[in-house]
Amino acid sequence: MNQLPAFLLLTFSLAATAGGWDDDYRYGLESLERGQYQAAIGAFTKAIEGNPQASLATNGKLDYLPYLNLAVAYHQAGANDQAREALRESGQQGVVARSFMGRNLWDRYALAIMATDEQMVADTSQGDYREFERSDYTLSGQEARQIRTQVLRRCALSEKIASDNLPWYFHYEYGLELMEAGDPQRALDELILAANLREDSKRNSRMYGMWFTNYLPYYQIAQAHSKLGNWRCAMDAMRLSAQQDEFSPVDPGYQEYSDLQKLIMRQAEG
Repeated sequence: MNQLPAFLLLTFSLAATAGGWDDDYRYGLESLERGQYQAAIGAFTKAIEGNPQASLATNGKLDYLPYLNLAVAYHQAGANDQAREALRESGQQGVVARSFMGRNLWDRYALAIMATDEQMVADTSQGDYREFERSDYTLSGQEARQIRTQVLRRCALSEKIASDNLPWYFHYEYGLELMEAGDPQRALDELILAANLREDSKRNSRMYGMWFTNYLPYYQIAQAHSKLGNWRCAMDAMRLSAQQDEFSPVDPGYQEYSDLQKLIMRQAEG
């Protein structure tokens, strides 16, 4: 199961105002941190009975996001239907999007929680980002070769190198350029090759010499699939992106990442 981010665990251990629902909420966060999910569920449920409305932090308190944390606790405990119901309630309250901690938790767990729906996981093969019905290329062969040559030069690679011997960073950079040029199918082919060669995402990843890149293959794969309408595959890629911690709320492009996740969730449920 997913592990809570370290900075959230530290935040969860901070004290809130004692007494009433505040105390129940704090105990729920501490129980969630310790992996005591049933205790967390009970504590968050009690907090909601005392105060069901989420709110942002005031006077040094923590952001109050009871339904979101309840959804995470249910998910970790394997109570899928209850997790989905709590997540929906959290989304309807509209506070999570304005909370740093809330956005991180939402983007880390929302896809995994929603993917427990039977309609969305009935055929797991449809959810593998590598298994999809191919679409037509958009660029001509000549246009694609011109972009390929440019990327090879930028990566200081010879055109004589066989395609199956090219490094991961060439396929990644080529995929990004093809996406920018409006050919998501070719881009997807290259991005999947990159992920096959190097599975682990990493920001500021060294390519060669003094050249670095933010290597976020699963987010990029999800983008390509979404452009092609492969929503289940896009969801699978975004789950992997979350597992790899490709984005946090402080990263550039986070809003685009969050918007894509919400789009994929809506399409996959529809």
